[in-house]
Amino acid sequence: MVLICNSGNAGDYSCGNIGSIVRYNISIGDGIRPKETRQGMFSPSIHIAGPVKQTLVERNIIHANLKPSDIIDRTMITSDSWDGYADNTCFRQNIYYAAEPSRFDFTSSTRNAFEHRAV
Repeated sequence: MVLICNSGNAGDYSCGNIGSIVRYNISIGDGIRPKETRQGMFSPSIHIAGPVKQTLVERNIIHANLKPSDIIDRTMITSDSWDGYADNTCFRQNIYYAAEPSRFDFTSSTRNAFEHRAV
């Protein structure tokens, strides 16, 4: 559904990623890649990468269908490194539905908050 990212090594040519808002979206069956990435069949519905700050993900509906193959990633949310980790991410009033077991992977990101969550 969405990639929120910023390279931690962007230098002075990037102002970074501060205060992004992802609001009022409907995601049905997103997160299926047609070919492998360097991380395998990596395909989370929400991917946060790098030192992004103060992100708000609010009032979205994320519906993960059955994946057509056992090798396809079943992660609902991944927050990982791109030369740094996210800080202060808020997930508020989202609805998450997965047709099969899924996971939320926040690795070393900090101050993640879930408010009024429906699963």
